[in-house]
Amino acid sequence: MGINPWPVGQLDPITIPLTQESKTVDLTGLAANQLSVILYSTSTVNGVKTYTLIGASNGTISIVQYKPGIIGWTPASGDVAAAGTFAFRVKINTIPHFFDYMDWTIQV
Repeated sequence: MGINPWPVGQLDPITIPLTQESKTVDLTGLAANQLSVILYSTSTVNGVKTYTLIGASNGTISIVQYKPGIIGWTPASGDVAAAGTFAFRVKINTIPHFFDYMDWTIQV
């Protein structure tokens, strides 16, 4: 699943069903402040996708549903300031544990 296309500067919330190796996730026992959205720039060379860490989003995260795990994320303005091919994934900060990458194309 990906978020494509997304306009530069758009700050609408995104609803994200979480998966781990294509399996649904259970967020029972977690609070939204224990989660982060981590941003990456992406490039593909000879069919191989590379993820380059940008950093954690300063946007707002909420838990929409615990099982299966669905979060709401409103990107910060810096997250959507430039066009390009990106990806993000959600991290549980306390373990740490990362969920699957989601492609994200931001366009002018």
